[in-house]
Amino acid sequence: REPREAGIIRRVVLVNFMSHEHVKVDLGPFCNYIVGPNGSGKSAILVAITLALGARAKFTNRAKKISDHIRTGQNQCVIEVQLANEGDDAFRPEFYGEYISIKRTIKKEGSGSGWTISGPKPGSTMKTKAELTAIMDHFNISVENPCVILMQDTSREFLNKASPKKKYEFFLLATQLAQMKKDYDSTAMHINESAVSIKHKNKALSQLETNVDTLFTEKKNASRVDEIDAEIENLRLKAAWCSVRTAEHNLKELAHSRDS
Repeated sequence: REPREAGIIRRVVLVNFMSHEHVKVDLGPFCNYIVGPNGSGKSAILVAITLALGARAKFTNRAKKISDHIRTGQNQCVIEVQLANEGDDAFRPEFYGEYISIKRTIKKEGSGSGWTISGPKPGSTMKTKAELTAIMDHFNISVENPCVILMQDTSREFLNKASPKKKYEFFLLATQLAQMKKDYDSTAMHINESAVSIKHKNKALSQLETNVDTLFTEKKNASRVDEIDAEIENLRLKAAWCSVRTAEHNLKELAHSRDS
């Protein structure tokens, strides 16, 4: 079996998503076609893929909020997208294994919505959006890029109604210049924040250096106090022995006077 190129979709599973109660779609390693009559849920599969890979509800043009994609009469839906993860371009293959399963649970109410990312290897489970972002960045999947996923409504609007401004925005998205601008602005902001932080820390460092000098002087004085205490104790012992010698001398003189 030839390994699939890392990052391509192997399987899509939908449970209570839009019109689908339960559907599993296995995809081949090359070009895939999903066919069916109008209203059979073809577009729902594409919508599910975009949401599982991190797109916002607004991007799908199908709902105002993410929970609106739940099948009527149900309290939650589950989308699972499996990505191949073999070969030189695999993402953390030692952790995940030959594929990465990205499962998104969407609930109408309460907690529990979110992602579960796992692989066939035991213990290979993550539940953070940051991990999903890292996977998308690694495979260079920009899920809201119209050249990666072009929604039906978006294509219709672009062809029939798009203004020059909208077409330019499309160009920025398609070439990832919009994302580059966001990354550049974010980096510039972090650089400015770091410069401010370094300035404050330099001021604090100056004060800390002064404190260190003061503490060093106090330590030196404290060491001198210990030396003085030791010298006092030594003199006290000498004084005691001097008293003993003086007493012995006095006794000798008394004994000599008596004998005389």
